[in-house]
Amino acid sequence: MNNSDIQATECWIRIINFCKQMEKHYSHIQISASGSTPPEYPLDSISALHLMMIVKEAVNNGARHATANLISVSSAVNNNQWQLVISDNGKGFDWKGQQPSKDSNGITNMTERAKAIGAEFELKSQQDKGTSIQLTIPIS
Repeated sequence: MNNSDIQATECWIRIINFCKQMEKHYSHIQISASGSTPPEYPLDSISALHLMMIVKEAVNNGARHATANLISVSSAVNNNQWQLVISDNGKGFDWKGQQPSKDSNGITNMTERAKAIGAEFELKSQQDKGTSIQLTIPIS
């Protein structure tokens, strides 16, 4: 991504294309992106980069660590907010808001990236029931 602003719709298209590429790479995993296209709302290149990196981290975690065979990225727009939910049906883990280990920076990085762009970050995971990450991005 370059230094200029992009529209939220373009960011969503890039997320869809990323999911298609990842599904080709991980041929044993169904990876999809679906839902509402966000409105024409300008995102600065740094915010768009942070969003892409959060999605990439979450999808890669599902593919590499969770032994998932289904990963989905869904988009919804409600009340001037863009919600992205990245979920998998992998092995999950006990998550009670505890800090990840020193060897695991992914969750910390995603949380910090969300905070940097003013987005809410919510992670839900349960042993043997998969993981879900919800991002709520203000678009007003």
